[in-house]
Amino acid sequence: MSMSFDSRLRAQSKGAKDEGSVERILKATEILLQERGHDALTTTVIAEAAGVNIATLYKYFPNRHSILIAIFKQNREAWLKAADRSVASVLDGADWRVTMEQILEFAARRRKDMPGGMH
Repeated sequence: MSMSFDSRLRAQSKGAKDEGSVERILKATEILLQERGHDALTTTVIAEAAGVNIATLYKYFPNRHSILIAIFKQNREAWLKAADRSVASVLDGADWRVTMEQILEFAARRRKDMPGGMH
């Protein structure tokens, strides 16, 4: 039986401090991806950059790949919300051609700006 990503998190956030640790881990990973690339990522390097100890990182993520999946999921959610807004605008009468152009521009910008993206 396949486990979902969410069930693989080692612990659920228990407050603002926990959520802050997870966010720092994700943000540090994004920056490291941008600056050093995927091959340079280790959980030790990520924990150090996030300002958390390695035990804290492992409390939430079993390995670096689970951190990358969490980042992907965040980006996917942002993309889906933007797509939903675009569809709603067309249904409300917006010109579909203009909306498609905006979607393509958004996708190109997101790709360029995403961690490890093409610049």
